[in-house]
Amino acid sequence: MPARFDDAIPFSGEWVAAIGPEHPKEKIKEICVWIYQSLPGGAGDAAATEMTTHREGEEHGPHFLQIEGDRWLLPLKKISGADFRPGRAFAIGVALIAELEGDERERVVWWSQPVELQEDAGRVAAAVEAVDAAAHLTGDVDLAALAQRTLGRDGPLDEPLEFQGIP
Repeated sequence: MPARFDDAIPFSGEWVAAIGPEHPKEKIKEICVWIYQSLPGGAGDAAATEMTTHREGEEHGPHFLQIEGDRWLLPLKKISGADFRPGRAFAIGVALIAELEGDERERVVWWSQPVELQEDAGRVAAAVEAVDAAAHLTGDVDLAALAQRTLGRDGPLDEPLEFQGIP
């Protein structure tokens, strides 16, 4: 199964919560995501991006959460002056993927797809808070449990938004 985004992506204010499924036998090691939306009437484009780049010796927490082989989440900060609106947008991802079984062979994948942006302050707040909490937690924090609460079956981002088909 190729990498992908959910068909509907939540946004609110300065944030877009890029989220999607993973192949059951893979995990994301690094990822870069862009979401942009051409605004009507030649008003320009709204854009948001983020990436994980973990280099040996750098001190920072995770930028994204995942349940390996199930779901991933990466909150994106708006970088444009234009604001997102509900409706169609375009999402692009580039990721280093590793197999969960065997020799953990790595490969780079890229994908792009149209998505529908849906304004949902609650889901976006849950995504941003979870990633921020993970970035500042130290010691015996169970990041997998945090991801499960945020992306899993009992959290606010547990299921994809319903695709509305807004043209």
